[in-house]
Amino acid sequence: MPVQNIESIVRAITNKLLDLVIVEIQKTEIQHNIKAKIIDPLLVMIFKQLYPYIYGVLALVFLIFVSLVVLVVFFVMYMKK
Repeated sequence: MPVQNIESIVRAITNKLLDLVIVEIQKTEIQHNIKAKIIDPLLVMIFKQLYPYIYGVLALVFLIFVSLVVLVVFFVMYMKK
């Protein structure tokens, strides 16, 4: 059997499988299962891993903001003298 013939058969099977997968994924029940069993748990896991960093960044932003406010207040008080 020539190689081109095998490649065309594999390509046809692959395209057919891909079409079937796309049709299945478009079903509402399957989309719900994907969301409930894959996407939601992944998001929860990612948030659990990242939340300390998120809080750290928020704390740094807050400290920088407070520092800037204090610097502006001291600068204004110094300029009034």
